[in-house]
Amino acid sequence: MKLNPFENEVLRLRVPLKSGEMTVDTLTFHPPTVKDALATDKYPPNTVANVVAMASSMTGVPEVLFNSMIPEDFADMCVIVARTKQRFFGEINLFDKEQNPTKAEPDTATPTSQETSAL
Repeated sequence: MKLNPFENEVLRLRVPLKSGEMTVDTLTFHPPTVKDALATDKYPPNTVANVVAMASSMTGVPEVLFNSMIPEDFADMCVIVARTKQRFFGEINLFDKEQNPTKAEPDTATPTSQETSAL
């Protein structure tokens, strides 16, 4: 799946986030900017607080509201945040050409060796 770096990404929550009168049932992540990465600097890397800080910055949802998030929704949110962090610090560049590995031609035989053919 090729993502568009200029489009929002929406995550529909299984269980809405609630605090007082505020309820959030979807998180809309805007395209990331350095501001979003800077929001994580106040927390150690690879912590829940670090993930929540970036998600809060990218969605506009206050950090405190994430306290009621269930693990399954948090895991889905982590995928978005991790991909975003890879865009800043890793190998993902959404402006590059197709990132999927080259597929074999339909008539290409599956590689075999003596060890695997004996099985």
